[in-house]
Amino acid sequence: MANQIDWLGERRADELAAQIVKYWADRGYTVEAWAEQSGKSSKRRLEWGVRSNMIGGGPKNVWV
Repeated sequence: MANQIDWLGERRADELAAQIVKYWADRGYTVEAWAEQSGKSSKRRLEWGVRSNMIGGGPKNVWV
């Protein structure tokens, strides 16, 4: 189980990005997060990831 990779599809990546935005919004911060294709494919499907404007795992305005 430790070597198992959880590949994201487009829908799941969109959901995860929305969860990240909501998490920080609930704490009074504005972050941007979005789903993006990785350019790789696994078993004939595209892999997706989540990108954001966060720095060090938190909102960038915390570090300013």
